[in-house]
Amino acid sequence: MACRPVGQNRVRRAFTLAEVLVVIGILAVLFAVLLPVLSKAREAANRIKCAANLRSIGQGIAAYVADNNGVLPASNYWKKMQILDNTQIPSTPIYGTVHWSSYLYGNNDMNNGSDDIYRSLAGWDEFRCPSLSDGGLPPANTFVGNSSLANEAPGNDPDTGKPIVDSQAPRLSYTVNEALCPRGFFVQDAMVTGAMIQRPYRYVRAGSVQNSAGTVLATEIWGVQAIMEIDSLVNPNQGNYVSAARRPVSGFRSGLVGSEFLWQLPLGGSYAWLFPLNRVSVTDLSPDPAATSGPGVAPTTTLDWVGRNHGTIAHNSSGFDVRTTNFLYLDGHVENKNIVDTLTPTFQWGEEFYSLTGGENVQ
Repeated sequence: MACRPVGQNRVRRAFTLAEVLVVIGILAVLFAVLLPVLSKAREAANRIKCAANLRSIGQGIAAYVADNNGVLPASNYWKKMQILDNTQIPSTPIYGTVHWSSYLYGNNDMNNGSDDIYRSLAGWDEFRCPSLSDGGLPPANTFVGNSSLANEAPGNDPDTGKPIVDSQAPRLSYTVNEALCPRGFFVQDAMVTGAMIQRPYRYVRAGSVQNSAGTVLATEIWGVQAIMEIDSLVNPNQGNYVSAARRPVSGFRSGLVGSEFLWQLPLGGSYAWLFPLNRVSVTDLSPDPAATSGPGVAPTTTLDWVGRNHGTIAHNSSGFDVRTTNFLYLDGHVENKNIVDTLTPTFQWGEEFYSLTGGENVQ
């Protein structure tokens, strides 16, 4: 009897179409189950990275304070700023803007010299939150191709004829508290783009701020440029909208119809008594700025420019965007919470508007 080789008549069986579909279905279910988990893990990592960036920024600001007699930096001022005979020039940012992020880059004098570092994204990771598209927003005046706007209008330097580039991180995810870090309008009755400064800003000594552990120093901005667009100050009233990423935010409002600017309040007293009455409340906030803002739309309160960047997009029963944001406090610690949590039960934007009611005059 002849021996048959082992496996000679074994029939190889292929998967049926039904079996393939079952496997695909199982994989699809597993993918659907795991995708939210992976997405949450990725977002948690982004939130942690974003908070770490803010802590690093806090360390940079602390170093600035130590090098500048205990004074906090200005949020921004216009290049080639001069104060002569109680007059501040220029009256518009025709040369561009110097932003607080440039101070932390290791060069405090950005009025002269090369601006090449502002024409490249390299080396600026500290100022970019991975949760924001493109790592944040561009300056108002930046290099071609860096703006999210279809209509870029940086303007040209009147002295050199070259395109203006702001001394600012080329992509920015963070902003500062205007009550602690003044805007660059330091002379009463100075004209600023057609408006007169009634209450000039002052520099603020960090040690003069009450409750440093409970006062916000910096936070995140929205990652959507359409929410933070303003009419170009270089080419005003032309419909040329630019990024407002340089702007600080404030937990106070002026009380004047059609204006959130407290520097329009007249002198005649310390106004320290008035500012608690002008604290922003929850009802002043837009429930969802992403749905109500657009090019050139000024917010009722600049706290609407504070990002709601972390977590799954969700709204409460009142339609309020409940995502969270990282907040850096003056003592250096960082907390993750919703913008509402900085207003109630405890107001965390300053016992007063320090940069308008006290501090140090510019010398």
